[in-house]
Amino acid sequence: MAAIRLAEPGTRCSVAAIDEANVVRPYGPEVRWRIRQGEPESYRTAALAINASNADVVNVQHEFGLYGVWREPGYRDGRWTETGYEDHLRQFLDTIHKPVITTLHTVLPDPPPSVRDAVRSIADRSDELVVMVGTAVDVLATDYGIARAPVVIPHGMPAIEPHGRVRLQAKLGVEGRTIISTFGLVDPRKGLEYMVEAMPAVVARHPRALYLIAGQTHPELLKVQGEAYRNGATGTIANSWPVTIGGKVACDQVKVGCDYYAGDLGGVEIDAR
Repeated sequence: MAAIRLAEPGTRCSVAAIDEANVVRPYGPEVRWRIRQGEPESYRTAALAINASNADVVNVQHEFGLYGVWREPGYRDGRWTETGYEDHLRQFLDTIHKPVITTLHTVLPDPPPSVRDAVRSIADRSDELVVMVGTAVDVLATDYGIARAPVVIPHGMPAIEPHGRVRLQAKLGVEGRTIISTFGLVDPRKGLEYMVEAMPAVVARHPRALYLIAGQTHPELLKVQGEAYRNGATGTIANSWPVTIGGKVACDQVKVGCDYYAGDLGGVEIDAR
């Protein structure tokens, strides 16, 4: 929205917000419509309201958890599995009469049939598709059979005031360490535990290496499993040290080289050994 207003100051943007079940958020005046997550009819109702508005175009910011539900998800035998995805966005797209530009935040390679069908449905009902990385163009063509090439707009990131690498490492107590980091929502589907498993081999060749993860547990995972993954539901890694997320992992950094942490990076504290 900020980019649109910068390019066209006279443009007015309104938002259809998606609320989780049993949650009412205090939005600002830019939120004009609300959708109840997990309720298909709510998506259709929002589309009808937008049809009746003076909106010229609709931009859908698509992420699977916002526009549908995973049926019977679970973390079994060291793998995150989904038995099926129920798409609720189709109700919205079948009802909306405005031009639709859909931005796909996630394009899963080798998708299960339910995901493939959902994405193909979105492509068929959108006037334009946008992806955030060039590799998604090939994935849509080869794994989803979508011949129309999407527009690529790189993900980007907020402007961050640099604080200096040396000073930040000193604040975290990891001066002189080689930091390998992952940030963002924590979810078993990212395969973070594989990086932890690999760290002993990395440390064997680079003894000062340290793996740092900063991020909250994915809200959809919280609904299904709570903090089980953060609390060690992934079991143990190859060298018998526990893989846990949330606070500092109980591992010897000299041997394993990891401080598996989830939270606000500004509040991270590391006991470097």
